[in-house]
Amino acid sequence: MEIEYLTTNSDSNFINDNGKLTLEEGLNDVRSFIVWVNVTFNGNTVTSNSLELEVNATIPLIVQTLEYYYKGTEVLSHPLYKQLIARLKQAKHYYDEDRHAQGNKHMEDFIKDLNSEALDKFITKEAKAILNEDAQSIIEKLV
Repeated sequence: MEIEYLTTNSDSNFINDNGKLTLEEGLNDVRSFIVWVNVTFNGNTVTSNSLELEVNATIPLIVQTLEYYYKGTEVLSHPLYKQLIARLKQAKHYYDEDRHAQGNKHMEDFIKDLNSEALDKFITKEAKAILNEDAQSIIEKLV
C-alpha cells in the first residue's frame, strides 16, 4: 500500500510521510490551500476528500507579506512599504498592551494608507486586496 499526501501549495506546505502538515516560514501571500491523500493498494488508487485550510491573519504574517512584496517582488514600493510597516508596529504595540481600541485605530490607519489614492501607484491591486482582507480580519477579531 502506498500513501501520498498532497497539497495545492507545495512551496509553503510540507507534509511528511505520516501526514503531518507543516507551514513553512515563507507563506508570502498564501491565505488558503487544499490538502488530500491518494492511497494506492493492489494497483488501485483512491483519492480522499479534500480539505481546505485557511491561514489566519496576524500582524507578523502581514509584516512578512509586506517584506515579501517589497523585497521579493515588485508589487510594493518603498514609500508605502515604510508607512505600512510603521502602522503595523504601532498597532502591535497597543495590542501587546491589551489596548485593543488603540490597536484597531492604527489598523484602520493602515487600511486608510493602503487605499490612499496618492499612494496607489506604489502597490498592485492584487496585493492591496490581500492586505486589506488581512487587516480587516485582525480588526474584526479584536472588536
